[in-house]
Parts: sequence; structure tokens; C-alpha cells
Amino acid sequence: MSASALQMLNDECFMIKRASVTASSLNSTYNSASNKVSSAVKSAKTKLSQLYDLDKELIDDYISQAKSEIKRMETLKSNISNLLNTSPNSSQIDTLAQQFNEANARVEELCTLINVSLVESKVVSARATWYRPSEKTYAEIKANVEMFKSIGINLIFLETFYHGMSAFRSDISDIPYHTSLAGSYIDNENKIMYEDYLSAFVACCVENGIEVHAWVENFYVGINANTKIVVEHPDWVVYNDDGTITQRKEGGAYIFIDPANKDVQDLLIEYYNELFRKYPEVKGLNLDYIRYPVSNRTEDTGFTMAAMKGYYEVLGKEFTDNQLSDRKTMYNKFKQLFDKNYLLGGQTEADENYKRWVEYRTQVITDFVYRVNHEVKNPNKIVLSTAVFASLSESLNSKKADWQTWFKDGLIEIATPMAYYSTASAVLSNVKSMISIGGNKCLYYTGIASSYSGLPAYQNKEFIEASYSAGTCGYVIFSGAQIVGHQDVQNVLSSGVNNKWAVLPHASVDVILKASFDDLLDKVDRIYVPSGEMNSANREALKEKLDGILQMPYSTQEEIEAIYSALQELLNGELKSFATGYSLQRLTENVDYLSDIIKTRSLMPIVKEEIAPPVEEPDQNPDKEPDKEPDDNGTTDNDGGETDNEEDKTDDTNNNDGVNDEKDESGKQPSVVAPAKKSFLVRLIEAIMLFFKKLFGLA
Repeated sequence: MSASALQMLNDECFMIKRASVTASSLNSTYNSASNKVSSAVKSAKTKLSQLYDLDKELIDDYISQAKSEIKRMETLKSNISNLLNTSPNSSQIDTLAQQFNEANARVEELCTLINVSLVESKVVSARATWYRPSEKTYAEIKANVEMFKSIGINLIFLETFYHGMSAFRSDISDIPYHTSLAGSYIDNENKIMYEDYLSAFVACCVENGIEVHAWVENFYVGINANTKIVVEHPDWVVYNDDGTITQRKEGGAYIFIDPANKDVQDLLIEYYNELFRKYPEVKGLNLDYIRYPVSNRTEDTGFTMAAMKGYYEVLGKEFTDNQLSDRKTMYNKFKQLFDKNYLLGGQTEADENYKRWVEYRTQVITDFVYRVNHEVKNPNKIVLSTAVFASLSESLNSKKADWQTWFKDGLIEIATPMAYYSTASAVLSNVKSMISIGGNKCLYYTGIASSYSGLPAYQNKEFIEASYSAGTCGYVIFSGAQIVGHQDVQNVLSSGVNNKWAVLPHASVDVILKASFDDLLDKVDRIYVPSGEMNSANREALKEKLDGILQMPYSTQEEIEAIYSALQELLNGELKSFATGYSLQRLTENVDYLSDIIKTRSLMPIVKEEIAPPVEEPDQNPDKEPDKEPDDNGTTDNDGGETDNEEDKTDDTNNNDGVNDEKDESGKQPSVVAPAKKSFLVRLIEAIMLFFKKLFGLA
């Protein structure tokens, strides 16, 4: 056989093989896509038959598009098969195959959208994100905020103090305006110039009905030793046991300032009070990095002069003047506390000293949380929240953060646990465990990072549902950068979990009740009565009951407890007289969810007294133009400092150790007790006296 004849035979065999494999692949892909559409349609019909309040119009549109793509795939499959049989060398095969694959990808996308749409959207829920400023113009801010509004985001934790710098122009010289932000932001449409990022962002959020809380990184000040606060206050920097300042177990060259130093605490509290005085539209403070750097006994940290001196005082010891003159000399003496060779009690005494050293630093952090509650939260009447790791034992041992005490003592109103796990089941189990440990004196909004972790967009819906199942009433996505510019994530949120606008669980109780009851009656009218499982008389009887609850007072914990009891009466029998079947199930689920929120609200401390607002010193130069800040050189904004959240992202197999952690109740900071209410005249006189003290440097 000649070479040319052999080549023709080989080519013919290749074409026959190609035709067979391609036809088989086409059929397999088509059948798989068709089955996925059928399964999604079946799931939708089941959910709707069970009277879940879903966006039927949207789901029908997705289903229609999916069926259309299936028909398109069928036509393309047939055309490709014909060409393979008649003209296997046709270049048109590749073009049609590409179209076939595009249709299949669209079917996959639509089936995902159908499935993420099969969940009721709660009308009382926190839909939040941690968001780092990035925009250089007001137009960019406006576009992003409007996008957040369009997909149902109702709360933004805006990074305000990070890398030792500020998102607004602070009067505190140690905290400069962030170098990555524009000098000013101009709203050209309304002819308004905002002097800094925070004022522009907050104004845009207020216009769109989105609540803003300041996300602050407390003791973490970045990775740059040239940051002003580090340069100006080298004695504030946290040292390791080897004399270095960059933390070794943070996943990056992180630098912290000293939680045990009163001057550090005073500076942060002054900054936070300035923030809320200048920007009353900012409604909350989210404490991140409210801890020591990650450490253990082998690689320990926190050896500042203030901390070592403070711990010595706890032990009833004193340093000599020579030891107090130099941090290294002081540390050489201090470390003997943990060395058996210097102790009469040997290793036992060394271990006890280290245990108490851990407890000392833990109490330092708790004391600061207490100060923020008493000196920032209460006077400014803002919402206080914190980002913490979900494992209590890890938080205590490696970070010295005793969030169990903060929650149970009512110091924190909202917990935002960083549940950065790779599966929905891990989110469910770990958050549920955290709530059982932390108690129900605060609300829980679960931090999730599915998209940040590289998981498919639909996992956001799975993790959010797991969060609700664990007992929370909201979520926080880390981070906003995984929403901006990511249409797949936006579609997942807006199609299902965020399909309706929601009020925040920490809103006024009457607002929560009205939103919930309006939604219930709307579902009765649209779904439950038409189903035949309720009638108009049932509807009016239910409305009368809900109206009665809505009229109940809610200004004290006792009054909110009475509302909770009324909701429990509904759950424990009254609902059965209004509805049957799936209507009863859906009503029960909705009232039960609301009841849990009201129960928590009844346990949360209420600041009752009216407090005179801080007296703002007059601007000495009101006409002065704001200084222009240099552009960011890009060296510090892409490191691991996006949030304490980032380094807490762990494999879910390592986070079950906090399930049954218990802590001794002794030594806890007592709950804040409101002082007796003072008369208006007394408060006015005190405010005037404070003003003159500040004016003459006496306060």
C-alpha cells in the first residue's frame, strides 16, 4: 500500500472515530442539560405548591429561557450530527459546536438562577458587606452604592480606620487621611463637593436607604513601619519575644499597636467619638482586630513596656528604675517569669505565670471593649458590633479575645462571626455552636466568604441559608470587592435571598413588627387565601391579632418581653385557628423567626437616659480648603490587612474545638449600668463647663 493510500485510510478512520465520539458527546451533554432543566422545574413547582413566597414571574422567566436554550441545543445537535454524517470535514462543525457549548453554559447558569430563587426573602434581615474604599470619584461611589441597593444590600460596614489611616479627615494628627483616597469627591449633578471619602459615601448611602457602620481595625495598623502612628509613637508598637515588631503568625508582616497602653486606647476612643460627632449619619461601629496578634507560648507577643509594667503590678511586683529605662532591659527581666530556672516554684510557677499573662492580656481587650461601650456607644447612641472568630478556644488562646464575656455582659449588640468555611454544613455547625456559647443578648449576622474563597457564586445562597438555620438573622459578605463587578454574585443575591427589601433586625421594634406583619398579610392575600387554606374571616382575625401586638409599647425590656410572649401565644396554638396545611406551616415559620429576634431584643440592654451631645469646638478657620493628599503608591493596600476576617479563613476541619468551651465567670467586667438621669439644667451646665475645660486645656 502506498504512503498516500495509507494516509487516506488513516484520515478516514480518524474522521469515523471523531464522528462517533462527537455524536456521543453531543447526546450526553444534551441529555444532562435537559435533565437539569427538568429537575429545576420540578423543584420550582414543589416549592410553589408548598406556598413559599417566591418571585414566580422571575422563576417562570428563567424556566422559559432555559427551555428555549434546550430547544436550541437540540437543533444544534441535530445539525452537527447531520454534518458529521455527510460532511465530516466541514468547518461549520466547529462553529456549531461552539454555539452548542454556549447554549449548554447558559442552561447551567439558568438552572442555578432557578435554584437560588427557590428561597423566601426575609423582610427583617441584615444583608451586609464589609467594604473597603476604592473609588476615586463620586460617580464611582454612586454607581456602586446604587448597585448594592438594587441587589438588596441594606447595611455596609465601611472600612474607616485601616492601616493606621482614616477614611475621613480627622483632627487627630496621628491618624492622617488615607493616602489611597481622592482629596475630595464632587457630585457634579447636584454641585456638591465632599471634603473626604466618608462624607461622600455616607451621603450616597443615606440617599439610597442603606445604613452605614464604621468598620475599624483598632490595634492593627498595617504592614508599613513608616505609617505615621508607628513613626510618631514607637513605644506604642507591639513587640514579639524576639524583639521584632512584625507579627509572625498573621499571614503577613502585620504591625499592631499596644492594647495595654492607655494612650493608645484614649486615642482610638477620641477618634471614634470624633467620627460620630462629625458624621451622625454613621449608625454603628464594627470592631475588627479587637484582639492581640496571633501568638502562642512558643512564639509570643505583646511585650510592650506598658503591658509588662501592668502585668507586674497584677503580680505585686515592681521594676527597678534601670529596668524601666529601656524596653529590652525590662523584657530581659520580665521573661524570667516564665523560666523555671529563675523561680522557686520551678516549672509549675512558670506555667502559672504564663497562664496569668494570657489572662492579663485577655482582660486588657475586654476592658477596652467595656470602654468603647461606655464612652462611645452609649453617649453617641450607636450600634456596637464586632468581627470575631467563631471558635472561642482559638480566640482566647491565640488572640486573647473573650467574646463570650462581651456578649453575655451585653457589651456588644451585634456579633459578626467570621464563619469562613468551605461548606454550608460547616457554617451551620460552627455558627450554631457560637450562639450556644455566646448567648442571646446580641444579634448575630454571620460573616461569609464563599466568593472570596473562590467558591461558585451560588454558594452564597447556600451559606446564607445555613446561617439562618443556625439561628442568625442576617449575613455579612466578605468582601464588597467580591460583589462589585461580579454579576453572577449579584444575580444570586437579588434572585432569591434578597428578592425583597428588608429592614434591619436592630431597627426600632415597631419598625420590625410593622414590616413583618405587612409582609404576612400580603402573603395571606396573595397566596394563602387563594390556596383555600385560609379564608377572609381568618385573614381579618389574624389582622386583628397582629394589630393588637403592633399597638403594644416597646420602650423597655419588659415591654418587649411582653411582645415576645404575645408572639409565643400565636405560635402555641392561635395560628391553628387561622390557617391549615402549608399556609399554617409558612405562617409558623415566619412568626417563629420574628419571635426569636424579638426575644433577643428583649434581652439587649437599652440606654434610657438622654445624654447631652458632645460639645464641638468651633472651627478656627472655616473657609480653609481641605488639604490634598498624595496619591497612594500602591504598596500597602493589597496586603493581608483587608480585615481580621482574611487571616481567620480556615479549613472547617480545624474549627470544632470551640463547641463545648466553658469559661469561669469570675473576673468579668460588669455590665454597663446607666447613671441616674440628670435634669436638663444640670446637663447643660456640665456641658458648658466641659467646653471651657477643653478650651483652656484642662480636660
